[in-house]
Amino acid sequence: MKATDVVESEIIDLLKENIEDCPICRTSEKAVRGWLKGALSDLLHNESARAKLNTCGLCRIHSDTFIQVVKSDSDIGALSAAIMLCDILRCQIQDIKELESAKKRKRRILSKAGDSCYLCKVSSDTEQRFVKAFAIFFNELDVRKAYENSNSIICVEHTRQMSTIETDSRRWFLSTQQNMLGALLDDMEILIKKHDYRNTEPIGRESASWVTAVRVIGERE
Repeated sequence: MKATDVVESEIIDLLKENIEDCPICRTSEKAVRGWLKGALSDLLHNESARAKLNTCGLCRIHSDTFIQVVKSDSDIGALSAAIMLCDILRCQIQDIKELESAKKRKRRILSKAGDSCYLCKVSSDTEQRFVKAFAIFFNELDVRKAYENSNSIICVEHTRQMSTIETDSRRWFLSTQQNMLGALLDDMEILIKKHDYRNTEPIGRESASWVTAVRVIGERE
């Protein structure tokens, strides 16, 4: 496989990692952690990052990510976290004060429409970039084979998104996804059967099939 740009190079690396999850989800999570780590590591000199998080705060998912990044990196520590969070909390205390006025409350709700956690934007932008890149890069036969031979499975949500992009590989991709997800379903059914008290076969690689399923399953539309 030969990459022609940075994103294609990252796709090759994602497939080589051979991890049993969605490579697009994985790279968006890495992007969020990387952005947050960079912001917190140089917080005192990074007013732009502080302002971006301060504008919209943190969603529940990325609140957990914030905690994990701070706790996992000794170079960041509680000081940077506290400085960042003080900024956010001061503004949100002010938001609550404005709720005392019905008129201000209405204006505030309207002004916040469409806003979201900035880390969600980092995640979404990365997802969309890689959804398009995967769909196009799958036109290369060796990339298709690399995906077929890897343990990675693009999740249901990103499968839906990729299905809207017209490429030469679209039909192959949807067929491959059905096969991969079907094989995962088979593994879970084997896992269920092996829990029967009459079973004498040991549980093997299918033991982790439910974990993979959690990572790739989506919402019903």
